[in-house]
Amino acid sequence: MKRKFVLWLCAAAMVWGSEGAVYASDFGDVGEVVFTDDFDSTDLRDARAEFTDGSSFLSDTADSGEDLQDPQEPAQDLEDGRIVEHGLVYQKINEYSLGLVGYEGEPVDCVIPSEVQGMTVVRIGEGAFWSCNTLRSVQMPDTIRIIGRNTFRNCRNLEQIRLSNNLEGIPRDAFALCTGLLEIRIPGSVKGISIEAFALCASLKKVELGEGQRTIRDTSFSYCKSLKEIVIPSSVQEIKDTAFVGSGLEKVTFRNRSCVLQGNYIFPLKTVIYG
Repeated sequence: MKRKFVLWLCAAAMVWGSEGAVYASDFGDVGEVVFTDDFDSTDLRDARAEFTDGSSFLSDTADSGEDLQDPQEPAQDLEDGRIVEHGLVYQKINEYSLGLVGYEGEPVDCVIPSEVQGMTVVRIGEGAFWSCNTLRSVQMPDTIRIIGRNTFRNCRNLEQIRLSNNLEGIPRDAFALCTGLLEIRIPGSVKGISIEAFALCASLKKVELGEGQRTIRDTSFSYCKSLKEIVIPSSVQEIKDTAFVGSGLEKVTFRNRSCVLQGNYIFPLKTVIYG
C-alpha cells in the first residue's frame, strides 16, 4: 500500500510539473509543431501551440545607430546568432526556419516577410512588439503559424493587422490593450482564442470569426466597448464565462445551437441572442 502511495505521488508530481513547463524546444523541427485542441488540456486554455519563444526583446543592439530601414542594406548576423533585416530581429529555429523576436527603431507600417536569408519565418515570439506605440499596421505572411503571449500587447496605436491564414491560436494577452485596433479577422485555422486575447481593445468595432474556432476563453473580448455585434461560427463548441463581459455587445448570432455557454456573465445584460 505504501509503495502504491509513493508511486501515485510521483505520477502527480510529473503532471503538476508539466503544467508550468515550456512546450517543446526552441530549435525543434517546425514540422512537428502541433496545436492542441483538447478541451480538457491546459494547452487549449492558453490557445497556443507547443513551442517556446526565447527572448522577447533586443537590448544589446538597440542603440547601434544604423539605419535598418534601408531596403538596400543586407541582413546582418549578430553575435548571439540573431539576424536583423529592415528593423526586424529574427532568431534561428533550425536551418530552415526563423522566429521574429523583436525590432529596432520605431516601426510604423510593418510588413513581415515570409522568408529571410532563404529561411522561412514561421512564428512571432512572446512579447515581440509589446508596447510598441509607433506601430500602426501589421501585415503577417501565411507562413506564420504561431504567435506568443503578449505579442502585440499595449500597442495603443495599432489600427490594422492582417493575421496569417495558417495561424494556429491566439494566445493570452496577444492583443490586450490595443486601444486603437478597429477590426480583426480571425482565420478558420485558429482553433482557440485565449484569456484576455483582445481584452480592453476599446475601439474594436468589428470581429470576424472564421469557421474553425472551437473555443472562446473567459475575458478574451472583455471590455471591448465599441463591439456591438458578432456572429459565432458553427465550429465554436464552447464559450467561457466573462468572455465578452463589459463589452458593448447588443446582438450575438449563433450558427451552432449546441454551443455550450459556461457561466452567467458571458455577455452584457442588454445583449440579444439569435439562433
